[in-house]
Parts: sequence; C-alpha cells; structure tokens
Amino acid sequence: MKHLISIFSISLLSFASVAQDTVLNSLANEYKQIVHHVDGHFEGEAWSTLLNEVRAHNHVLIGEDHHINEVLDFTQAIAEHGTFDNYITESDQATLRRLEALKTLDSEQYRKKITPFREYLGFYGFEKDNALLDFFWKEGTQTFGIDQVLLNGDVFLYDQLMELAQTEQAKLRYQKLKNRSLKNWMIYKKNPNQTPPYNFDSIPLLFDAELAQQLNELLLSASSFKEREILEELLLSNDIYSLAATPGKEYDSHEKRISAMKKKLIMLYPSLRDKRNLYKFGANHLTKFKSIGQNMPDVGNLVYNLADSEEGTSLHLAIIQKQGEAGSLFEDKQQTNGLSFLKPFYDLFTETHASGDWLMFDLQKINQALRKQKIILESTALRNYLEGYDFLIIFPHATAQKKL
Repeated sequence: MKHLISIFSISLLSFASVAQDTVLNSLANEYKQIVHHVDGHFEGEAWSTLLNEVRAHNHVLIGEDHHINEVLDFTQAIAEHGTFDNYITESDQATLRRLEALKTLDSEQYRKKITPFREYLGFYGFEKDNALLDFFWKEGTQTFGIDQVLLNGDVFLYDQLMELAQTEQAKLRYQKLKNRSLKNWMIYKKNPNQTPPYNFDSIPLLFDAELAQQLNELLLSASSFKEREILEELLLSNDIYSLAATPGKEYDSHEKRISAMKKKLIMLYPSLRDKRNLYKFGANHLTKFKSIGQNMPDVGNLVYNLADSEEGTSLHLAIIQKQGEAGSLFEDKQQTNGLSFLKPFYDLFTETHASGDWLMFDLQKINQALRKQKIILESTALRNYLEGYDFLIIFPHATAQKKL
C-alpha cells in the first residue's frame, strides 16, 4: 500500500537497472571527477568546472531528492556563486507569497506566526529550504512557486483567508474549513496507508471532490483580488487531488498537475526571459526530454525549449545520495537508498574516497560514448535520467533536514 502523497512524489526506487552495467560502469569511471565537500562548503577542480557551467547558462535546473541537508548545501552554494534573478520551485505561489509577506515582521514575530503551521508549509517547514528562501529574499531574487498546494497546505491558506475575509460569515466558513482540514490531517497521518474506496473524513481535505462547491461559493463572494487568487489555487489543487483519489484516474491527475505547472511557467516567462533563473524540483520533473517515472515531457523539457528559443541552452544538474536519511512529512526522518538503476555509478565509491568526497559525472560525454558504441540502454528510467541531465552529482551519505 502507498501513501496518497506517493502519487505526487513518484518513487523511482522500483525501476531496476537492466542496462549494460559493465560498460556503463567503465564509462562512468572514465568521466568522473571528485568534488570536495567540507563543512557545507565545496572546493576542487571539479567544483570550479561546475561553477563555470552554471555561470554560462541562464537557466540552471537542479533535480533533487527532497528534504536532505546535503542537497540544500549544494543548492545554496550554487545560488551564492551563480547570482540569480529568479528562483522557481516545486511549491505553490500562494504559500510562498504569504511567507514572503510575513518575513517583513521581526524574527520573533515571524517565528511566532509560522510555528503553529510548520507542519503545513511543505518544503518551507524544513530548516534549510526555509533558510534558502530567506537568502533569496535578502538578495532581492524573485521567488515563484508553480506547483499545486501541498496536500495539507490548505490549513495555512485558510488561516490567511480568515484574515482577508470582509464578512463574519466568510470568516466563519474559512474557520470551519481550516478546522476540518486540521482534523482530517491528524487522522490521516496516523494511518497514511489507505486504499480505495476512501473515507473522505480520514484523508486530506483537498482530496474531497465535494470541497469544490464550497470553494466556488466563497470565490463568488470574495471581496479582494488576493482572496480570489488563493481560492483559485485551492480549486486547482482540489481538482488535481480529487482525481488522484478516484480509482483509475491517477494518471489523469498527474497529467493535469504537469500541465498546470507548465501553464504557470509560460505565464511567468516574460519575467524569466533573458534573466538568470534557478529551478529546484524533484529529479523526475527536470529532465530535458522525458520524465523518469512517467516517460512524458515535464517542466524540464519546457525550460529546455524556452532556453532554445533564446538561442541558448539550459543546464540540467541531478544530485542524489547513495544512501542515508531524508526528512519526512510523517516522521522526523526516513531511510533512503538512492536509485537502484544508478548502481554502476554508486559502485565507484570506494574506501579510498574521503568522507567528504562527492562524485560528479559528465553525462554529456557518457551519452556521446554510448551513442558512439551504439549501446541502447534497456531501462527507460535510466535512459531518461542519463539523457535528461548534463551532470550527475552523487554524495555518499544523506542526512535528514530538520523541521522548523
């Protein structure tokens, strides 16, 4: 049984590599470099090579595994050295905008305001993702979220809607929705391994198709643009999640989600064109051609084509751990063993490597060599991964991000 959330955080661990491991291991060894990671900082010739690539591209994409400290160390370092105008993330815009507005408060007031909601902030309920946002805002970098509201993130937004509402009736309705969402989440996180048919009182409220009627009624009576904007985000998210909760419609839900992200990105594009843009999403989304799990064009493919329209190229970086622990919405941390189809790359870690040594692989050269040798990788997931990224960075051990 799978968590409902696994529909949106596609697990790639089940894609066993059936590629020609010996050949791939040899090529990986030929085109590997060592990046030295010491106390959260990076150094060495390979790191300099990577930074030169980052500075040479206006669109830089980091495909990650979520909630891991080392990934955020890497992203923070890229951000500090890359000087970006925009940061585009796998989160919703409404949550980002509220967090940005709250940052105008002094640190004590800010903490007091968001502490009750740290479980409902998605990535930004984790220390290093939140700190990265803070870094960008201090630098004057624009931040954009193009995904749907997190499955329990409506709680944070109902609270804001209560503040925005101009009538007591609307405030009361938002309060009731907030309370119901809180109740559903408390029940669900105790038993996330649920299967259809679902009891909609024991899974996140956004999965209930009947929620749309209430949100539409509130939208008709909304008194401000901001209130309408948040309600529209919630309606779209409810549409995506309710499809996911409908047996046989899970793939339709995924397609709608990806289409919505691409539509939002296109609407943002006037702000991104000819600017320096950093993207951070799950690795499944940021490949140049087809996604790893669904074998379909995703956000990374759109950025790849937008860069081409600017007569440039995008830089796609994948970063993944060999093993370790990651943060979790449900527990403090969970075990992670990377991706099984990357075994030919993982095998290159030896006892001779220092604990701070990371391996960086030039996938462009590896792909060229595979084509020259007329080797076709049998694993679609592995092929999409290797063809979809320019560089692969692997670190030996992941540590879980802490929650705020």
